[in-house]
Amino acid sequence: MYPLPASAVNAIAARLGTSPTFARAHVAFVPGTDSYQRHQPIKEIQSLRERYADAHGFPQRKPIPRLTELDDIAAARAYAAAAHEPTHPQVARSYRSLRQHIGAQWDMLTEAGYTFEPWHGEAEQPYADSAAMLDDLRQNKHLFYFRTEVSQHTEGALPPDHPMARTVTVTLPSGERAPMLANDVFRAVHDAIAHSEGHQFGPYGEKRAWWTHRACPPPRKRDSRCGARRAHRTAGPTLAHT
Repeated sequence: MYPLPASAVNAIAARLGTSPTFARAHVAFVPGTDSYQRHQPIKEIQSLRERYADAHGFPQRKPIPRLTELDDIAAARAYAAAAHEPTHPQVARSYRSLRQHIGAQWDMLTEAGYTFEPWHGEAEQPYADSAAMLDDLRQNKHLFYFRTEVSQHTEGALPPDHPMARTVTVTLPSGERAPMLANDVFRAVHDAIAHSEGHQFGPYGEKRAWWTHRACPPPRKRDSRCGARRAHRTAGPTLAHT
């Protein structure tokens, strides 16, 4: 007996112009490597993200589409051509909503026992790689975030009039409420919510992390790309992120 319905076999035969042949498949389960194990999603944060989206009525996240280098080039060209209009009413509303949600997500994670700390170490970056960051999150419920002020001396500097250069009031590890730079709040929340899915640093992982975090703000506010720094008039917010 064929392992497929007769209709499927006939369709395959018609497409190939000949009758298909079948062979028995041999499946073996191979233990995950150390890298694979260290990049496993953090289930608790996954659950928090999903509950947050459900509580705010956001649509269920769909599988990420296949994005090629041509898509990357198109996105870069659209970004370069976009006008910097941070005071445009649509842009201002979009970023205002985004700031509210990342502040609420910071507080959600803090209430769940996660601690965010600005990086002041001698090394340029807090972690050697994404696996080291995931280890800290998984084992210690702690995350160092890369401060925006450090990258102000680079090509990715945040313009002073950018909507993410404003402040967001969040709960600090001490328990007190205090204003923080919105872009710093975003960096911490993004790494915790998006990269905790196991997405590594680098172009491919960043795109997947963007798609993961994209499910957390309202649909009209979520069309953002990590790495951008302009306030777009038509595409919604784009965020400064290292």
